[in-house]
Amino acid sequence: MTEQPFGHYVVLDFEANCKKDDERFFKEIIEFPLVLIDASTKQVKDRLQIYVKPKIHPKITDFCTELTGITQEDVENGVSLPVALEQTHEWLHKHGLVSAHITNYTVPNHEPVHFSFCTDGPWDFRDFLSPECTRKGIAIPSYYYNWVNMRWLFASHYSCSRGNIKKMLAKLQMVFEGREHSGIDDAYNIALICIRMMNDGATFVHNNSLESQQSKRSSEHRVEELAPFDRLTLLQIDTKESEIMKITAVMYDVKTRKSMPEKTFVVSIKGKNVTDEKAVSLLQGVNFLIKWWKDNKVLPTDRRVCTVVVDTTGLDTLRESYQKLNSNPPACFNIWISMKNVLVDNEELKTCTDLVTLEKFVTDAINARKMVDYEASRIKK
Repeated sequence: MTEQPFGHYVVLDFEANCKKDDERFFKEIIEFPLVLIDASTKQVKDRLQIYVKPKIHPKITDFCTELTGITQEDVENGVSLPVALEQTHEWLHKHGLVSAHITNYTVPNHEPVHFSFCTDGPWDFRDFLSPECTRKGIAIPSYYYNWVNMRWLFASHYSCSRGNIKKMLAKLQMVFEGREHSGIDDAYNIALICIRMMNDGATFVHNNSLESQQSKRSSEHRVEELAPFDRLTLLQIDTKESEIMKITAVMYDVKTRKSMPEKTFVVSIKGKNVTDEKAVSLLQGVNFLIKWWKDNKVLPTDRRVCTVVVDTTGLDTLRESYQKLNSNPPACFNIWISMKNVLVDNEELKTCTDLVTLEKFVTDAINARKMVDYEASRIKK
């Protein structure tokens, strides 16, 4: 059974007032729905639905009502966004997920939390909550800054292309329950997907943040605009006949978009296909790699570091090798990027057999800003 980093997860899926084919129309949140998942029981524990009264465009458009089912009466009976944030915090506090009450709409901004939000993509926080709070001068509690991007995690865990709620449900042979584009129903169905993924061994780690989404694009842009990491480890695990022969790694600096040849790791692994006298056992080789990571202060359990592979073949063999030893791979192999997920349908990747070529693909992906949508996954037991 996979242990989750957080005891609870809160699925959130905003609905906003909108106007058809008008990108200039400022979208204000009108539904603030939350579904609470208990990670230990893998069940929905509670739900909360708050209607929010818009200020900039007080009247709900006919298009919005048709899309979401939210009526003018619903929002007239709703609350302001600051009150919605307050009510959400009190609901979280009731479940023991935040440690302090709030007064006068002032939410404690740096306090321990025992949960993570889950959303379908980056849009809820990046395109709705953050712009609206900025425009209206509302402080955003710190626990909204990092979350689990379900769309990214789903694609990574099941090695498939990204899709919306309906496509994820179809992939799992599930059907949508309720009304599509109703915030509370969307959130509930996302929660069902989360629970299914937990049962399938997915690890719900933070893989998206407001910090990375809001960085300004400029000549002095932050590293988060290129990828959500400062450093990458380009990793190659050579195998033959289901046996690991060699592990090679090199550091890659995201900001300069170059590898660091002076920080290279190579170790041969003992086996029937290896004659190198310096070869060591698999466990020794992995321990040497971990020590190398630690010495370079880039152990891939830090959110600023990640391992990149061409595909998961080597990692799968690593897992199988550990299973033969009645063990599991170290946790630092849990977070990785498969370039075949980033550069989907790239035929040249099929012939990539060395780190020099892998570096080229990584640099091209970063320059095209495709590495911002990184993948986080767990080697399944």
